[in-house]
Amino acid sequence: MPILNSRQSRILERVNEHGQVQVNDLADYFSVSQATIRSDLRRLEEEKKLVRVHGGARRSTPLASEKSTEFKLGESIAAKKAIAKAAGALLKDGDTAFLASGSTVHTFAASLDDNIHLDVVTPAIDIAYALLSKKNIRVHICGGVLYRNSLSVRGEYSEELLDSLNIPVCFIGADGIAADGVSCSSPEEAMFTRKLLRNSLRRVVLADSRKFGQRGIGRICPLEEIDTVISDAGIPDGFATLLRDKGIELIIAENNEQD
Repeated sequence: MPILNSRQSRILERVNEHGQVQVNDLADYFSVSQATIRSDLRRLEEEKKLVRVHGGARRSTPLASEKSTEFKLGESIAAKKAIAKAAGALLKDGDTAFLASGSTVHTFAASLDDNIHLDVVTPAIDIAYALLSKKNIRVHICGGVLYRNSLSVRGEYSEELLDSLNIPVCFIGADGIAADGVSCSSPEEAMFTRKLLRNSLRRVVLADSRKFGQRGIGRICPLEEIDTVISDAGIPDGFATLLRDKGIELIIAENNEQD
């Protein structure tokens, strides 16, 4: 399936954010003709990413809806804390890490030892704030446009920063993990995360067991492009076997609490 171009991905981002968009508004926003926008919408409808309506398009029912980060922080709290603790064991004093946006990665950031010395790069303002009190962690914040649902910034400034970095390890979240790969609920976030993975030596996914068998509208990567998955004991046996068969390190976090 052909990859969406940048404008089509941004159109889809706006549809998912606003629920419905108008052709004339999109044409003005992207400084292109209405015919070009209609062509883009036809392409997106053909791929079942939206539904065209008179004068515009509306959001289709996504396979994994984009809830706000604040909402997600209240879900599976015990599992996320256990995953965060297991992820912390992968870092040592003096390391550099990229922490992508998401509630599980936020929980990981908040749980980092106050005494560890790290350089952390992040596009997420909530993660940067969570690290504010950790005096030994130097925080580098990506620039760009703020997306309120994910509390993260994206855009050309963030991508330029990624192009300038060699990242030893990155930690990403996911809205879905299925046999055909890792996904999220935002096409633009998926594009950004793909570039992040390409520039990272070790790629770690933090995802509680509810995410397995789910799919988000934004496809990040096939499973083979991930090095490590950290989840809780609720992960379905079939997925645990699938990951290990593909040579992916699977770390099961011990969860001694109840959600």
